[in-house]
Amino acid sequence: MPPSLTSRTLGSIWGVCVGDALGGPVQFMDPGSFEPITGLEYVKPFNQPAGSYSDDGSMTLALAQSIIDSQGKYNHVLSIQYFVDWFSTGRFSTINHAWDVGRSTRSALQSWKKQGTEDLQRTQEVINGKLDVEQSSGNGSLMRIAPVGLALWRDLGEATRVAREQSRVTHPVLACLEAYESKEQLCDRINGFNFTHSALAQRLSGYKTISDWQAQSAADMHSSGWVVDTLEVALWGFFKFDCWAAGVLAVTNLGGDADTAAAVYGGLAGAFYGFESIPTTWVDGMQNQGFIAEVAGKLSEFVSREVLN
Repeated sequence: MPPSLTSRTLGSIWGVCVGDALGGPVQFMDPGSFEPITGLEYVKPFNQPAGSYSDDGSMTLALAQSIIDSQGKYNHVLSIQYFVDWFSTGRFSTINHAWDVGRSTRSALQSWKKQGTEDLQRTQEVINGKLDVEQSSGNGSLMRIAPVGLALWRDLGEATRVAREQSRVTHPVLACLEAYESKEQLCDRINGFNFTHSALAQRLSGYKTISDWQAQSAADMHSSGWVVDTLEVALWGFFKFDCWAAGVLAVTNLGGDADTAAAVYGGLAGAFYGFESIPTTWVDGMQNQGFIAEVAGKLSEFVSREVLN
């Protein structure tokens, strides 16, 4: 019996945060240079306690909260304001300030903080001018997009439109925009989608079936801050392993941009397997777990309500 919509929603939000916390301790490290991660550990790169989620979890919670506060609808302006709140004050973070903020995200949010949201187009043009180059194809917007798919799951067209709009807030590059669109129906969607970004199209064209994904080993994967690498690693973890925990540990132990790759995997796999698939000891070991539970629970109410109406 497949998990309920409530379980899928909880699983996705918790999956992002727990995946982020699992990957944090080995972020920036080469695979094989550390003892394999088997659970939540102290986040040494940023001197944070075990169970701490970073920018991945924080921005996901901020986006989810903006949807909640807009009665289950996507609110572009409010999402930007909540991202700036996190960046400026630490709201949605595990501590009283934002930490582990990516370069492109930092640059964009500095512009939003300075310019405000009164003239969206003007500020967006400034950001596009700074970041709309291939080198800025970071994974910062891929990591936080789970709430959009959850809130708009019944309307793929609208979810696609919103994903495009949302990604332009901090990462306007086409590679990011297209990455989200391959998440629906996963393998079939990937094979059938006409990617115009050459690097993304080339990378994913080698996977025609789930067996192609399963044939790849950890040694074949490269976890980096580039959105193409991150999406490949997350999908590999999803297709190769048959439970949430096994997949997230495999992705985490690739090192590199481990927290973001594990967060993307966690959100995707959590939505598929459901909340019950995430080990209770990891859920209980999370920092700020009450807030995660509150946001995930309220978002799940809106997702489930759509079915009843």
